Amino acid sequence: MYKADEKEVKQTNLPIYQLKKQAVKRYQIELHDYKRDVTLLALNTLKDHQGTSYTGQINDELGLMLSHPPNAGGLSVPTFFEETDQQGNPYELIDLPKGYLFIFNPKGDTYTLIFHMEKPSGINPYLDVHTTWRQAYPALVRDGIKTVGTAGAVAKLLNVFKII
Repeated sequence: MYKADEKEVKQTNLPIYQLKKQAVKRYQIELHDYKRDVTLLALNTLKDHQGTSYTGQINDELGLMLSHPPNAGGLSVPTFFEETDQQGNPYELIDLPKGYLFIFNPKGDTYTLIFHMEKPSGINPYLDVHTTWRQAYPALVRDGIKTVGTAGAVAKLLNVFKII
């Protein structure tokens, strides 16, 4: 990689750097405001429907807002709907003071809101039982031992048939 450090290059580079810095700052403010507005509207929607999950139509107020997140343009910055689930569907996870709000990307004519008490992790697949790592660990070890024990028994059985 070429290291450009001549005086003329530095003078020309500074205004471009400042422009990029301002664009990133504007986008971050816009994304923050957008996330705040979406979160409040989503929570009010769940409250109005008195439920912890909701599937809405893309043509309602929240659906229209979700369909038009801020455009990052050529910036390499975090965006809305950046995370994906196992099926490759984009979603946004919002950390609330009490719980987590999942907003699944609009597909076709609908979008989905789901509230859970726990953050998803590979360790704890149950998102609504307030299970901590210390509580989940014994069950994971027990399940792991069962799996290893069963696999060992099957391997021994196969070895017996291999010998005969």
